[in-house]
Amino acid sequence: HGERAMPHAGVKDLTLSALGPSQVKEISSSESPRLKIYFDALIRGWHDGSERFVMDIARDALWVVDYLSMRPDVLQDSIGATGVSLGGMACWLLAAADPRIFAAAPAIGVQSFHHALVNDFWQARVDSVRPAFDAAAKEMGKTQIDQEVVKAVWARIAPGLAEVDPSIQDAFDAPLTLPCVAPRHLLVLNGEKDPRCPLEGLQQSLAATKEAYERLAGQERLQVYIQEGVGHMMTKQM
Repeated sequence: HGERAMPHAGVKDLTLSALGPSQVKEISSSESPRLKIYFDALIRGWHDGSERFVMDIARDALWVVDYLSMRPDVLQDSIGATGVSLGGMACWLLAAADPRIFAAAPAIGVQSFHHALVNDFWQARVDSVRPAFDAAAKEMGKTQIDQEVVKAVWARIAPGLAEVDPSIQDAFDAPLTLPCVAPRHLLVLNGEKDPRCPLEGLQQSLAATKEAYERLAGQERLQVYIQEGVGHMMTKQM
């Protein structure tokens, strides 16, 4: 979609064509080649720290905001962001990091990685990017993925993502960073039964966020919709 949309946005030289026609054709044909590229990158990240989980997407989004901020036809005080699943995670991090985001709507992405790790709720999230964890388990001499493997992988490919201790300089799990969106507009959308974003961890993140909004903006700028009985999916109601 990005390659088709960029020219209409006034960007003529930024396209997928730089990858070469054969790779563009391959990744456009089905989801499997795209996932392989993604999983291979995460495995490289596990090996040498060169690739990051979700942090790279949030960084790229910062560059998009830089571009939008240079356009005379963009209202600088009304830039919004949204995203679904992995995009929802990137949306929350982008809004936390960049005060130029006026309004954010992360969908089925907000969660506490620390809560999931220490309470053994990590399986569904790990399964979504499993090849990196399989590689780590094997190299750590494990026959299966366990809490030690999960903690080690998150620490390598997303340092600080599963940390909630504010004394740790790089800690940026949702209970610490989602409140940073205040006092700007924030809408959080999640499913009650989402195994990738366990409800208890989400509620911990929201509790800290509500405190920030009470201090800085009032609750009307923070809206939360948790749909009953819904797992990891975006619904029409959302």
